[in-house]
Amino acid sequence: MRWVLPFLPLALTALAVQAQQVRGSFNPDSAYQTNVQLAHGKLLAEVQLLAVPIGKLPAGPQRDLQVKLQQVKQQLEAFGRLLADRPNSDRLRKEFEPIDRDTRDLIYAARLQSSMNVPMQTATARASSALVQLAFAIDFGGRPDSAPGPGPAPGAELARRLARQLESQAGDMRSAAKRELVAGPVALRIDRSLASLASAAGRLAWTLALSRQSSAVAARFAELKLAWKSSAVEIKALPLPPGSAMRIQAGQFGRDFRNLARLLDPSVDPDPDFSINPPIKEQRLIALSAGPGGTPMVRLFQDHKGLDSTDFMPYDATFRGGVRVALGDVNGDGVADIVTAPGPGMPPLVRVFDGRDLSLINEFMAYDPKWLNGVFVAVGDLNGNGRCEIITGADSGGTPHVRIFDGRTGKFLRDFMAYDRGFSGGVRVATGDVNGDGAVNIITAPGQGMPPLVRVVDVRTLRPIGEFMAYDPKMNGGVWVTAADMTHDGRAEIITGADQGGPHVRIFRGLRGDVLFQFFAYDMSFNNGVRVAVHDVNRDGKLDIITVPGPGVPVVVRVFDGRRDFAQVQEFVGLAGDFRGGGFIATR
Repeated sequence: MRWVLPFLPLALTALAVQAQQVRGSFNPDSAYQTNVQLAHGKLLAEVQLLAVPIGKLPAGPQRDLQVKLQQVKQQLEAFGRLLADRPNSDRLRKEFEPIDRDTRDLIYAARLQSSMNVPMQTATARASSALVQLAFAIDFGGRPDSAPGPGPAPGAELARRLARQLESQAGDMRSAAKRELVAGPVALRIDRSLASLASAAGRLAWTLALSRQSSAVAARFAELKLAWKSSAVEIKALPLPPGSAMRIQAGQFGRDFRNLARLLDPSVDPDPDFSINPPIKEQRLIALSAGPGGTPMVRLFQDHKGLDSTDFMPYDATFRGGVRVALGDVNGDGVADIVTAPGPGMPPLVRVFDGRDLSLINEFMAYDPKWLNGVFVAVGDLNGNGRCEIITGADSGGTPHVRIFDGRTGKFLRDFMAYDRGFSGGVRVATGDVNGDGAVNIITAPGQGMPPLVRVVDVRTLRPIGEFMAYDPKMNGGVWVTAADMTHDGRAEIITGADQGGPHVRIFRGLRGDVLFQFFAYDMSFNNGVRVAVHDVNRDGKLDIITVPGPGVPVVVRVFDGRRDFAQVQEFVGLAGDFRGGGFIATR
């Protein structure tokens, strides 16, 4: 167990002093409030998402749970208003107690009503995990998944709750396995393995509740670690589909196990032995996500012919608002990671997935959790440190608010208004060094409701340094935008696709927007827009343009060759042929 757990009794004693110091010396400018706000937003989002599976229950249970849900939402909203006043942690702890109690009551009641309901089990597991994260943030000024290295172990109560949560999640995986696996020797072996895993988590929870002897805790934690390693190896070997409830719940178990491991023994590094998602054999080229009406799926293509792909769902399968996607190296390991943001219908929860194995790196609220109108997303290394920042743009219904976040931590960095505050049509974002000064610029384009004014913003001043009309000024149907150095001269060209209007693609050079080339990606009579991305898909040294249509037609991905005046060289159906909700596309 290495050296941390033998000192658990002393650490628990020191913990009370540490917690008191946090409470007594709260600095409103420190990371403490940021961590609490992030954890609060996460919990509020997960509680709001519980409304979907609750709404599908029979009338009686549904009504009772909706009352409990509304009560918890009101408590969390009041807690959010309290956070704006920067209270000390004593006040936060006191106000959190009824939220903690009532949220646990809601989760327990929901699980009792739907023991075989996969969406409900998944939603309650996520809400339970978010509740623990908020408790940790309030008490110790941080989050379990970002706890520091070796140091005092946190309170036994928090660890006990995590262990109980793991016990419950192991039971959920057993239930999912019985539904998804064909009866036989493999299913029986998996069931026994998960039963042992649940027992190991339960024994650790009881030990944490009844004993402060470090040797006893160490022994139980070692049992849990071995049980999870064994289960993880077996689960990874199963031919589970991408949307498998068992795989989703196993991923949640793995994240919560890592949280518990860091609390009890920060020197433990569970990865890669405990990674559930299969590794991506090579870096993918194209990321395609479904628009409104489809499952929240992201499909990663290895080739430009649509023959080799990997799918995953960044959000709950019941969400139907569409997913926006971007690719970029967020953690600095040289591999492009996948960044997702939801369309309308859920809180603005941005998620970052590791490009190596699709494990969750980070997640954060891009805007107020009550904002449900959707988020656009882009990535770019704005400060030249080798890691991409995440840039978000609010969708229609609010101000044209652009925000910049640290991609690795989710920390908010800076923000600005891309257009007049009175414009509420949404703002799309991209990045690229347009003026060739070595610094990446942020590029914005408006949604529907104003002329097609594309702007280039200096990241140092957050002020426009160039702007131009991408199409006729009378065209106010919105613009999709990306950028890349198409001419290999050290300056990024801006590529646009018309939104409402013909599928008109244009390539612009410089801050004034001189047109280099233009073409129609689909039939000119199609008026629901074209989304654009750029990549050298055939590896001939020249960047190509990749397009996907807006809603109304099958999601046909097309590739236009940069060496042949953008002649179409390939097309394939990117999503199910009967899906006509449009798609979003990104490349690395």
